Amino acid sequence: MCAGHVPGKCAVNSIGHYGGYLHPVAKENQKENLKGKLIVFKRGFISFCFMVGFFFRPVDIFGHPKTALGENLDPQRTWLEWVFMPRHKPLFYNFMANIKAGLTVALVNVPLSIALAIGSGATPAQGIVSCVWAGGVATIYGSSHFNVIGPTGALSGLLASMVVSYGGGVLAPLALQAGLWMMLFLLLRVNRLLRYVSSGVAHGFGCGVAIVIAVGQIPSALGLKGVAQRETIMEKLKEDYRCLGTISVPDTLLFLVTVVPLLILSKRYNKIPWQIIFTLFGILMAQVLPRGSFVLLNMKYPDLSLNFFAFSSLDLLINPQWFHPRIILYGFGIAIVGLMETLISSVIANNHVSDKSYLNYSSARDTFGLALSNVASAFVGGIPSTAALARTALMVHSGAFSRMAGVVSCVAVGLLCSVLLPLLKELPMATVAAILMVVAYKLVDLNDLHILHVIDTANLYSTIITCAACILTDTFVGLVVGIAISVLLNYADATVSDVVFEEEDEMFASPRTPQPRVFRVLIVQPQESLLFINSEKIKRTIFERSVAFRESLPPETKKHLVLDMSLVNRVDFDGTKALGEIINAHREKGWIVDVLNCQHLRNSLVLCTPYQDLQKLEYMELY
Repeated sequence: MCAGHVPGKCAVNSIGHYGGYLHPVAKENQKENLKGKLIVFKRGFISFCFMVGFFFRPVDIFGHPKTALGENLDPQRTWLEWVFMPRHKPLFYNFMANIKAGLTVALVNVPLSIALAIGSGATPAQGIVSCVWAGGVATIYGSSHFNVIGPTGALSGLLASMVVSYGGGVLAPLALQAGLWMMLFLLLRVNRLLRYVSSGVAHGFGCGVAIVIAVGQIPSALGLKGVAQRETIMEKLKEDYRCLGTISVPDTLLFLVTVVPLLILSKRYNKIPWQIIFTLFGILMAQVLPRGSFVLLNMKYPDLSLNFFAFSSLDLLINPQWFHPRIILYGFGIAIVGLMETLISSVIANNHVSDKSYLNYSSARDTFGLALSNVASAFVGGIPSTAALARTALMVHSGAFSRMAGVVSCVAVGLLCSVLLPLLKELPMATVAAILMVVAYKLVDLNDLHILHVIDTANLYSTIITCAACILTDTFVGLVVGIAISVLLNYADATVSDVVFEEEDEMFASPRTPQPRVFRVLIVQPQESLLFINSEKIKRTIFERSVAFRESLPPETKKHLVLDMSLVNRVDFDGTKALGEIINAHREKGWIVDVLNCQHLRNSLVLCTPYQDLQKLEYMELY
């Protein structure tokens, strides 16, 4: 009999326990209460969405989309137009170009989603489901017409360390938490604070993640057996060394004959989907050689199956075990990295599009789309997702016109994987390792590292420290350490973000123009160093003033921008990029641009292509 038992009374305490055991009736009551709360939450959320849609327009929430010079574009007036009129054109406008680009990206997405999911500690099915749902939702609701959202190498290091500590079940809750963090970022406009992440930190983080991915794929590349999961890189290397006696010659040879050609061909002929070609090659090798020659996907994941509509219940995603402080902190880190990658990818994609009419870019809307995509991924049991820079570039170069290309790509991935799943189960793990090794290599931008070495020593130190911290601790801690070090190294040089403007008239005559021509000149003089901390603010200030300057003049007036760099003591890697964007944006609008008094900065500007292009022009050609 339990202590304190009263005869004739049920020995149930106030919370329905028998001596610490939850009574089945109490457990059932708790479930019913939770279901009731979930129903109320769902109804409230749906009602809130309808209220927002009824009382507010997209522009009221996300602000006006901007041109490269910061000018307001005509926004979509209603939510239906926002979704179904991409780039102010009918939904199926230029549809054949969108189909071609979408199918091309889908062929690359299938093997990469499988490989990157495995690299993140997830199952191949989770990678495919995330690619379809997260990619589809972000395509519809995000701002960029070209971003390809799905599993990426940038997040794989963070996710893999979480899986080692908490198991694969942590991935969907992490996706939900990352999505909620992004919603909070949207409300607080935190995307403006990403300027504190310098290019040096971003490159250091990329190098660290690349090493984490590469080390994690050594067992699959060599066919090692009996390798236990370890959390740190050094522990993983020790474990690989311990199991080196189990090396498989067929797996190793398949890895080598895949990784080297894939690396060379994908770099030289980047419009061809080599990943799917080498995936099929690996499957063919597995069929030709005797069974057991390779470690196959279905050996590691014997229960591999696909269900795109197996929705997780909210109570599983918000289980108290997933709200450990470390998990919440990593959800925050995943949100920061994911948002940073997505916003950068959007800007790069828009810069590479020849027809920039009605791109209607809004970083707030991109944040919203990415947040929704991660929440959607969580509810289908997927993993956190973000923009993939290489696949986004492929989408642009394949001729995509609007977001319909992304929709086609997601549908094609779902259909391809559903049809080819029996074939994909025969994929050797050595082929997956080769694909991931190439992904890791591409995370390291050797050209940018060379530029950092030449012009920006402080940022190079940030790169080295961030990479070392990622390797010695983990990728999230490495990112935080890198940001802190980068700000400390540069903050003293970037305390001022002021810009002085002057306007004047200029007379010009030449043999080509016998009649003197009058130019209206806008002189811009930054008052301090141009660094990652303040370069975006300075660029935005210059754009706002130049737009006002242009609007105050008759359309036929020739406009001349003079950038006076006499008071600028230092320009870092991000500063040179900002300067290049200022030059290009104004030249595209027909301005004449000059950069003066910058002799003391020539070492910093030696690799700034837009500035060097200006120096190649003869003075007469400018006019």
